[in-house]
Amino acid sequence: MARTQGIVKSVRIDQEAGMTVLRLVLEADDVRIPVEMRGHKVKGVVEVGDEVTIEGAEGRDPDGVMRPKEVVNDSTQSTVTAEKRGFKARFSRVFVSLGLSIASGLGSTVVARVLVPREPVPRGLGNAVPEAAFSAATVVPVLIGVVVGLLVFYFAYIRPRRRSG
Repeated sequence: MARTQGIVKSVRIDQEAGMTVLRLVLEADDVRIPVEMRGHKVKGVVEVGDEVTIEGAEGRDPDGVMRPKEVVNDSTQSTVTAEKRGFKARFSRVFVSLGLSIASGLGSTVVARVLVPREPVPRGLGNAVPEAAFSAATVVPVLIGVVVGLLVFYFAYIRPRRRSG
């Protein structure tokens, strides 16, 4: 296992695509090593001048950046980690947004169906299907439901992701 020790020369925390990014430059053996940790949240403390140890990092990526799972701060005896969201947390947001969209779409369809006036069905035709099977009284509430459902999904799921990126 690779082990890198050095002194932190710079620290920066950014937000990118809904993730917290911790970037630091580590000086080890007169070589500056860029280090980056990405996650939903970063736990731990590291400051300029702290002595740190990185264990288990398999060297640098092709872009020259080291991306460890944790950094041990030897100056404060603490560990810095970047927590990533698990499968359940990532996809629960999608399913909750879809459920909310479907419920609001169905609800608005029902409300629109009640509010849109219906054409009277001709009597005495037996089992014949009226020519106006796809009348405004049927189509408009469904269209309203679809539009409302799509808008809710956009504002609940897509728009927040676009803003955070």
